[in-house]
Amino acid sequence: MMNAFWNRENIPDSYVAEDGLFHCSLCGGPLEVRLPEYNEFFKSDKRPSTCKCREEEIIHEREEHARREHMELVERNKGICFTDCQMWDWTFENDDGTVPQMAMAKRYVENWEKVRQEHIGLLLWGNLGSGKTYMAAAITRC
Repeated sequence: MMNAFWNRENIPDSYVAEDGLFHCSLCGGPLEVRLPEYNEFFKSDKRPSTCKCREEEIIHEREEHARREHMELVERNKGICFTDCQMWDWTFENDDGTVPQMAMAKRYVENWEKVRQEHIGLLLWGNLGSGKTYMAAAITRC
């Protein structure tokens, strides 16, 4: 039952304000709201709510979770695309300088936010052994 859970002892960093509702001690936001009438489910005329600092914490947790999931997807895809273990050492720093276009690829990565915003792509083409795969691997390492 909600009333058994929803009491001051179970809500850390809270206090009862003048309005008779629990409020967060950190941000002062309400931790419950008054309903227009008594609610059978909550067995009360109040229901739990989320304060501003907890909402921000939830948003941050979701963003961090999405970032971690994205990074895991990127790493999984790298493993699928670059199956040879040597490819994991193919970086701009390890480049021997024989492919002059590598500097352009490095600038592309260094300016990623701008090229992404302006929808600028990078097309890799050339003969066998011209460095396309090395360039692609180096880009993914950034």
